[in-house]
Amino acid sequence: MATMGTKHVEKDAKRLFYVNPWLHNLPHHRLPPSKGSSRYGIIRKEPKPGCMSTIESIVMALEILEPETEGLDKLLDVFDYMMEDQKVCMGERYTRLEEKVRLGRSQKSDLATNGSSN
Repeated sequence: MATMGTKHVEKDAKRLFYVNPWLHNLPHHRLPPSKGSSRYGIIRKEPKPGCMSTIESIVMALEILEPETEGLDKLLDVFDYMMEDQKVCMGERYTRLEEKVRLGRSQKSDLATNGSSN
């Protein structure tokens, strides 16, 4: 059982676990915190730093639990393809979002260099 998502989903998953004692006998694993950001990039905002998509989390889990499994990177290739398709579908909206992020980074860099916003 892979549980991930918002705090509401996590709360429901914990409740499900505790009301079903037979689940207690199954192996439990927690993923280490992600050091990077999700492949979603600017298409979807992460609820908090280090969050990943479901497919990214499952691939990470399989890499840890079954490191000899080949082809896991192909799952992420499909995800990347989907993200590229999403950018095309968003069209101008994606371009504006990309510009907004670029300007935000530029302003943060200026603040760090100059020490103030004035």
